[in-house]
Amino acid sequence: MNCIDVVCAVIERQGKVLCMRRKNRGAASTAGLFEFPGGKIEAGETPFEAIVREIREELEWEVTPLELLATVTHEYPEFTIRLTAVRCGISDDAEPVLHDHDDYRWLEPAELPSLNWAAADSRLIDKLILQR
Repeated sequence: MNCIDVVCAVIERQGKVLCMRRKNRGAASTAGLFEFPGGKIEAGETPFEAIVREIREELEWEVTPLELLATVTHEYPEFTIRLTAVRCGISDDAEPVLHDHDDYRWLEPAELPSLNWAAADSRLIDKLILQR
């Protein structure tokens, strides 16, 4: 199975992390579950370039990539992804515009495991909490 390179943004504001719930469509293994926003890395893009583009497309936000946090590989029934998390800053207090998601929450890092996460993102949460 081909591995898809994907990037996601860990966006923090006032000590809370942005969590997005995917609309209940698309791949059954991720539909309706929470995730960090992001998407596929296009050919020739760096993870930083990809996350700026993806967040602009998905949330209509401008983010500043700050650092690479962690990478996990996860095999879903339909596909395999290599998910790279990038800590990002945002410049204002605007709320995200939802295109691919139907809900979002700002949670304290310790609260992240309380949501129903897509499996790859869940593996990232374990790494992110351990890094604190």
